[in-house]
Amino acid sequence: MWSLDKLKAKLEAISSLGYNLDDIQSKTLTDAAILVPIIIKDGTPYILLTVRSMNLTNYPGQVSFPGGKRDKGDVSIVATALRETQEEIGMSSEHLKILGTSLPYVTQTNFLVTPVVAEVLNYKTFIPRLNPFEVCEILTVPLEIFVLKKYHKCKEYAFGKDGEMKANVDFFEFGESNDSVHIIWGLTALIATHIASLLFERTSEFKYQDWLINTNRKIQRDKIYDKLISRSKL
Repeated sequence: MWSLDKLKAKLEAISSLGYNLDDIQSKTLTDAAILVPIIIKDGTPYILLTVRSMNLTNYPGQVSFPGGKRDKGDVSIVATALRETQEEIGMSSEHLKILGTSLPYVTQTNFLVTPVVAEVLNYKTFIPRLNPFEVCEILTVPLEIFVLKKYHKCKEYAFGKDGEMKANVDFFEFGESNDSVHIIWGLTALIATHIASLLFERTSEFKYQDWLINTNRKIQRDKIYDKLISRSKL
């Protein structure tokens, strides 16, 4: 049986590991954070995701977690996640109980992204105030879909100016009807899968493509998560 208390214990174990940025990547990285808001509805855990505004230059219309780069005034990476969430969807820290942080991820644009995991309190009383310049919609998605093979898809896409590069891309489709289907992919999907694996204490029924999961090999994220997922470890 899943438990937020056990998830919190796993995140605390992760935080105690420590890591060396020199082991992750030699390039200068920009600190950033995303919030993974977990909502419990009728005994089922969901995550809150945002649909990025079409006004944005980068990744318009894509599904993501609330978040962004760390400002000089942010006292911690958790403060970054909370500030960005407040700015994007109007959810204050009063609605959130921080459970912990998971291992950071290095993006292709040289951001070091730390997921901050939180339980959303009194979600029924939350009134979204979306920043129209950043967010056009919010979604609540069952967290368990990110470890189930029937929801996982993989398709070959062409990249580059002339489509000279090809790669298999993992993604999930979510929507209540054919007219409202959203594609969840990339780092958002990967983080959701890792958090779901920790919460439900089982590995996903599928494997991500190596190009996505091995962006920072020195952390050995998969080995760490596999140990934490095992019931005998915590």
